[in-house]
Amino acid sequence: MSRSRSPLIASAAALVAAGAIVAGVSGQGVSDADAARPFALSKAQYSKVQTTATLALKRANSAHKKLNALPSGAAASASVPGPKGDPGAPGAPGAPGGFDPSKVTRVAGLSQAVEADDTYLFREVECPEGSIAIAGGYASGAGNQKLVHVSSSYPSPSLGSWNFRFSYAGAAGTQITITPYAVCAAA
Repeated sequence: MSRSRSPLIASAAALVAAGAIVAGVSGQGVSDADAARPFALSKAQYSKVQTTATLALKRANSAHKKLNALPSGAAASASVPGPKGDPGAPGAPGAPGGFDPSKVTRVAGLSQAVEADDTYLFREVECPEGSIAIAGGYASGAGNQKLVHVSSSYPSPSLGSWNFRFSYAGAAGTQITITPYAVCAAA
């Protein structure tokens, strides 16, 4: 990185020196026609151009040394970050948001009579096409509701349904009716 800057610095110094000559000779810009003509410099003008060019070269050499002192490659990425920049322009306004309750539906699954001490039963309640399951629950009919055990209640991997696994731990020979529900929301 440091070696490739040298021609750039030398070119910049030559450009500054040429600009100093033009400005020092006429005190203003030069037209294309005037630039093609030969010109003569007085000793005072030459001295001013030489002083200006010398100062420009000193500044260019100083800048060159500072550029060479900058870290390159991995060292540059590990250096101290610079000051924070100005904030960017504000973005375009977003689409209106908000909750639309008309897009939420409650779907009842099939009611199931569950015998006491049966193995766990699995039920799935599917959402309407184009909607996803966001919650689930159940209702139990007559019987000892404290003895209903729901071991799992979760959305399917596709979010298209809500899944349940439940049992009833009532007295032998008793049963309870359970109705699973899913709460679904459309986009």
